Amino acid sequence: MGVAIYKMDSDFGQSTLVGGTGLIERIDELSAIDKLRAMKGSDVYKEALKKSGKAPVETVKNLAKEPVDTMKDIGRGLGGFLSDVGYSIVSDDPNQENVAKTALGFAAAKRQFAYQLGVSAYSSFQPLQDELSDVAWTAVSGGLTVSMGFRAVDGAGGALLRTTGTAESMRGLVRDNSPRKLKNINHEKLLAMGVSESLADAMLDNFNYDPENETRMIGALDSMTDVPGRELFIQRAALQDQPYNARLMREWAELFAAYHENVAPVKAMVMAKTTPYLVLKDGSTLGLFPSDYVALDETFVERNSEVIASLRAQDLEPGEAWITGKVDPELVPVLQKIGWKKVSGDARRLLAISSED
Repeated sequence: MGVAIYKMDSDFGQSTLVGGTGLIERIDELSAIDKLRAMKGSDVYKEALKKSGKAPVETVKNLAKEPVDTMKDIGRGLGGFLSDVGYSIVSDDPNQENVAKTALGFAAAKRQFAYQLGVSAYSSFQPLQDELSDVAWTAVSGGLTVSMGFRAVDGAGGALLRTTGTAESMRGLVRDNSPRKLKNINHEKLLAMGVSESLADAMLDNFNYDPENETRMIGALDSMTDVPGRELFIQRAALQDQPYNARLMREWAELFAAYHENVAPVKAMVMAKTTPYLVLKDGSTLGLFPSDYVALDETFVERNSEVIASLRAQDLEPGEAWITGKVDPELVPVLQKIGWKKVSGDARRLLAISSED
């Protein structure tokens, strides 16, 4: 499977983006920055900024002097709130905000604005983080709400990310919960689908997955109720050692969930070599691949022959292979010759495209 590498020039310099999804996400992030800057130029924002004054500094000082009383004032539910603050102290999760930001509600405000813009609050793109942070501090200290901010800028709201229905509901879960709470929710889902305690811990401690990618991946698998073999997917997912590969596993899980929900319920999930496949009701297997381009290379036939041998060793027959990107026309007859019935770009139709509100 091929992955496209893109070079993009913007006001923030040149970026190297991996995969079509990475390119789309960066385009959405740049659009979000434009909208946040437009919001910061509005009268509503300027008024909130005036109100903010030194409020964040004063609240941090109060936390140092009288932390419990201050938390009571700014927290919604003391038990869960204190748990989040405690987690920010002891956790080595790089996505967990520090204790002051957690206590002040800064992290929650940033998640709210990011969700409305259709971007991830955990994006690694620093210019977006800087803009989100500015607006989040004004929200916390100056009373700026999401609805106020976006009403002040025509067309500023709306999700830009291309997501499935399940993915969108998981984005809402990420918006409304801290990394600690998401970890607990995801832990319960993993155990419910048959993942062992040790594997669940390994998955959740892999910080190549940010909270959004992890929650969306696990949520997609969780939506495939009563489908055996999902723990095999987690076994592979837990081993990923790069953020791009972690995002790829999330995309893969969402493709599987979209097929199960929107095309036909699947019978099981299996692993052939290191690749997950779906088993359909008729006993054939379906491969769904988040890939920009698939072309022949010198080891392609050998690798795919090994996959087919692995499937047949499990009393399964190769069925169809769907790709999200382009398929080299020369590839199709080769794959059909070694056993696949159909190879196409049909996987792209599983990706629901959300439009701006």
